[in-house]
Amino acid sequence: MNEEMLEGIYDLHVHTAPDISERKLDDLDYAKIMEQYKMAGFCIKSHYFNSAERAKLVKKLHPSIDVIGALALNNSVGGLNPEAVLMAAKSGAKIIWMPTFDAKNEREFLMNNSYGVLPPWAQVQKNDDNKQVVDGITIFEGNKLKDEVKEIVKICKEKNLILASGHLSKTEIVELAKYTKNEQYQKLVITHPTFSSIAFSIEEQLELLELGVTLEQCYGVIQEHYGITWEGMYEIFKRTGDKNVIISSDLGQIENPFPHEGLLDFINKLLEQGFSKQFIKNITRENQLKLLEG
Repeated sequence: MNEEMLEGIYDLHVHTAPDISERKLDDLDYAKIMEQYKMAGFCIKSHYFNSAERAKLVKKLHPSIDVIGALALNNSVGGLNPEAVLMAAKSGAKIIWMPTFDAKNEREFLMNNSYGVLPPWAQVQKNDDNKQVVDGITIFEGNKLKDEVKEIVKICKEKNLILASGHLSKTEIVELAKYTKNEQYQKLVITHPTFSSIAFSIEEQLELLELGVTLEQCYGVIQEHYGITWEGMYEIFKRTGDKNVIISSDLGQIENPFPHEGLLDFINKLLEQGFSKQFIKNITRENQLKLLEG
């Protein structure tokens, strides 16, 4: 139902293979699906490596699809490493994620056994003794942003990259948003703000929008044990509207639907709630294009 609504849309957060964790589909599979439904493009998210090289090869085979490379600033690339960001930009990456599973905030949440069944990336985080690593990466030095973070923002602004918040804490994200606003950098995306380890309320998300960020609501985390129900998500969209909001699948996990299926289900549910087709177009394409091209 409403499959035509997939035409021209983006998925800026998808976990395809090859990867450390087993995935439901690989880069080429998703490119073929995108061609079938005339979708616009997708961003390959790896928690471990720069995916820009993969993106270039996939695009060579599927030139009609805008395949986007990215980098997550976890320990595998040196953490908050401005040089890694610069190299990623030179290689064609367009999105930089702040630390995800290596974020101090995420590590502490994981240590509290707050997930029940561990997500795939959390399972990888266990060491040989089957104990979770305690320490993690923070963007703070004391109560101020680290110099490396300021340098990363500078590079993102100069190279026209999107910077996403990853799994930083609420306090870190707010300070980062204040800093980017002060620096007149307008491409900060708040990664799944409802996710359990982050858990921004509706009011807090509205306050973030006032700081000029974009909110990314992800299909894969709309589950009660990840912090949000569908009813809660509908209320968020009613309050935030479609300005500076995008949706992504955040799919690719074996146990979940295929990414395009998740996006279509997202679209159908919003249409059933009375959101307009123009609203859907804005949060699946127009706002993504502003980030990618602006």
